[in-house]
Amino acid sequence: MNGQSIQKLKKRFGNKIQENVPFSSLTTVEIGGPARVFIEAKSTKELKEILTFVKTEEMPFFIMGGGSNLLVSDEGLEKLVIKVANSNIQVHNNLVTVQAGTTLQELVDFTIEHGFGNLNRMTGIPGTVGGAIYGNAGSYGQMIGEHIQEILAFDPEAEEEVLVSQDECQFTYRSSGFKKNGLIILEAIFKLPNEDPETLAKEADEALSLRTAKYKPGTKCPGSFFKNLFTNEIPEKALKMLPPRNDTYGKTPSYIFIEELGGKGDQIGSIKIADFHANLFLNLGEGTASDFWSLASKWHKKVLDRFGVKLEPEVQLVNLPPLGEV
Repeated sequence: MNGQSIQKLKKRFGNKIQENVPFSSLTTVEIGGPARVFIEAKSTKELKEILTFVKTEEMPFFIMGGGSNLLVSDEGLEKLVIKVANSNIQVHNNLVTVQAGTTLQELVDFTIEHGFGNLNRMTGIPGTVGGAIYGNAGSYGQMIGEHIQEILAFDPEAEEEVLVSQDECQFTYRSSGFKKNGLIILEAIFKLPNEDPETLAKEADEALSLRTAKYKPGTKCPGSFFKNLFTNEIPEKALKMLPPRNDTYGKTPSYIFIEELGGKGDQIGSIKIADFHANLFLNLGEGTASDFWSLASKWHKKVLDRFGVKLEPEVQLVNLPPLGEV
């Protein structure tokens, strides 16, 4: 972004505008170069004002939530980075309305306390509700998109709010239509069943214990890096190369392919594949996006060459080439 654009932003939004904010301070993996310009939208009204302004001024922008599923290049982004931070939860009958910047944990805790089911096993997943919807997050048999009634979004091109039904969200495994349609999620309405709070809390505790064993406290990590695969879509030849195991929700974990090839503990620079889980790529302290990308590309290629299986990143790569490309 040029100096004139930055001055326009400062004139309109004052000291809310920050320059050269490192993505390493905005993401859970603590990696990434500077966001040339940064602003945090703390209300829906403010978010719409920012989006309308940048559309009018034809400024490039990037939307982010909690930064838990991002890997940004060491060069950063020459754009206005808008962090969605509007936060509120309201309930009417079995409809729970949540603003996009609310943390997913806040939503999970709220639904458990008020006796609403179907989200409790997502406890411990970092990030915001908007980010979770964008990537159709889930765990232990629950996916957030399955329980959406509709989304209130903002269309920057038309400069207007739009309602998006669940079908129109085009939810698939770890993806949604919001990755392509350009709409910005403002809030979501969930339709959830009534269930016993004590039972929900017990299930949540069990799920959290499993998650904590996988994600050690203080881990600098963007979450599971590669998507798991639907078992029925894996070539029979590849399945025969794997050790016998039971499917979990019809999927084969991607870590098995890397583990079979000896990937645990492999390291480039300060980026290491965890000794205890082959789909966790850890920043040991001074990691770079370049080294992270190189290590992920290395094992992406090894799995493709050995099994004929193309692993897809679950993590959003920003200002980085697709894995395997130079």
